[in-house]
Amino acid sequence: MEDVRRVLITGAGGGVGHFLIDALRADYDIVAFDLVPPRDETVAFIQGDVTDRDAVFAASTGVDVIVHLAAVLRMRDGADGLPYVTDPQEHDRVNLGGTRHVLESAAANHVGRVVFAGSDSAYGFVFAEESFQPRQLPIDEEHPLQAMDPYGRSKAAGEDECRVFSAEHDLSIIALRCCLIAFPDFYDGLDRTRALGFLNHKRNWGYVDVRDVCSAYRLAIEAEMSGFQTYLISAHDTYADHPTHDLLTNEYSDVPLSAGFPATPYASLFTTARAERELGFQPRFSCRSAPTG
Repeated sequence: MEDVRRVLITGAGGGVGHFLIDALRADYDIVAFDLVPPRDETVAFIQGDVTDRDAVFAASTGVDVIVHLAAVLRMRDGADGLPYVTDPQEHDRVNLGGTRHVLESAAANHVGRVVFAGSDSAYGFVFAEESFQPRQLPIDEEHPLQAMDPYGRSKAAGEDECRVFSAEHDLSIIALRCCLIAFPDFYDGLDRTRALGFLNHKRNWGYVDVRDVCSAYRLAIEAEMSGFQTYLISAHDTYADHPTHDLLTNEYSDVPLSAGFPATPYASLFTTARAERELGFQPRFSCRSAPTG
């Protein structure tokens, strides 16, 4: 997208926000919007809550792109490390309500584009009470969104809101449906993560390095396209310690494989073919090599 200068990042004080500011600040005038300030004290900071429509409207005035990261995530129970929800209604109030405020403000203020932080949780696998198998492999953008948990539902509903607003207001919106985001400590604790067993199965062993996530957001900001688009963002490999052939044989022997399923030993069960083709996305980082800056 041409002539992008000023980028508003909601949820800028969160984990992805810190990395994204570092990735974009040399090229864009960043405005950070959150309840807590970002680590980078040199960027403009507006303290605010996405549930406050007036605050979002004021913050989005005069910006070219809004990157909407702000969301309530699942909390973790210290006893077993598995996710749980303290107040399911918060996901509707913050995730869905906050997204509506961002979209309404973008339309009213003639913002050029919104980039929405989607999630592979919208598929429903990760937090399902009873696990279920994919319709086909690799999983792509057309796979049904079947989330029944509050967080996954809020992300799926957020995409629906984006689709409607895009059509009604001729607003360019890109949703990035990221797999489990790997921060530096993910690699340090990879053996512990792999030991979680069943939870990894529900995640389909999908992940993506936070630096590749930032690359995807830059590409989404700069892409020349209109309307509403969704892109799955993942690493090219799984984080499993067993080859993909073994995962397919042991867990998904009855799931049909799409033509051209990668033959690489640790091929991901998610495909980024659309993002590669239309955005130019190429994941560069893998858990199988030491992360480097």
